[in-house]
Amino acid sequence: MEILNRLLQPPSNKYDQYYKQGAFELTWTLGNDTLVPVALILNELITNSLKHAFKDVKEGNIDISISWEKDNTYFRLNYKDSGQWKSNQRPASFGLELIATLTEQLDGKVECTFDDGTKYDFLLKDMS
Repeated sequence: MEILNRLLQPPSNKYDQYYKQGAFELTWTLGNDTLVPVALILNELITNSLKHAFKDVKEGNIDISISWEKDNTYFRLNYKDSGQWKSNQRPASFGLELIATLTEQLDGKVECTFDDGTKYDFLLKDMS
């Protein structure tokens, strides 16, 4: 979980203005075959929010939740930012392609909506 804990630490100087101290605790066990793709997905989503959604706002929120499905094989990863995107139709980019590829790698599905910020809902398989 070290990789996820690092993602939740204060970002580098470029985005310091957006960070407010928060408490994070992760007590979730995943193998590297699952953890690395999840960390890369979160890194891409957080970076996109900071670069695009919060570009012209003073404050923004990012909410991340992870919960197991009943079978304990799949889990839900929900990501939401409160930012204002310039357009709901973003062109395909390397980052979005990466998210799609990593989702497929985890035998998953993703839905994205742009109501009141941007929201990604993932259903992913624990590959451990």
